Amino acid sequence: MQRRIIFRASTTKTKKTREVKISAKLAELIIECGLPKTGYLFPGRKEGHRTRQSADLALRKACDYVGFKGISSHSFRRTGLTKMYKAGVPLPTLQKRSGHTSIANLTFYLDIDRDEVDAAGELL
Repeated sequence: MQRRIIFRASTTKTKKTREVKISAKLAELIIECGLPKTGYLFPGRKEGHRTRQSADLALRKACDYVGFKGISSHSFRRTGLTKMYKAGVPLPTLQKRSGHTSIANLTFYLDIDRDEVDAAGELL
């Protein structure tokens, strides 16, 4: 099984193709799910595949249904980056993984709360 996700240039903001390795845990889950070997993983209503916009709408509806408000596919990107940052992954490494063109842009994604800022001041 391929252990990388390929983001094609046509779907990225920077218009550059990039590959990101997926975790062993996620790879295991994908294998266990028994995903189809051919065709589209998320087929559209007619021909072809589901669009990014329709997938995002379906996610929002499902989250609203279970009581999670304000969730989008982008929420997972932000949460993932924040979790990696809080686990000690250096900013340049996160920048490479996320594809941000600058660390300044990356920092807008990170959810740093006031207690963490205050705790950092105690290190002085």
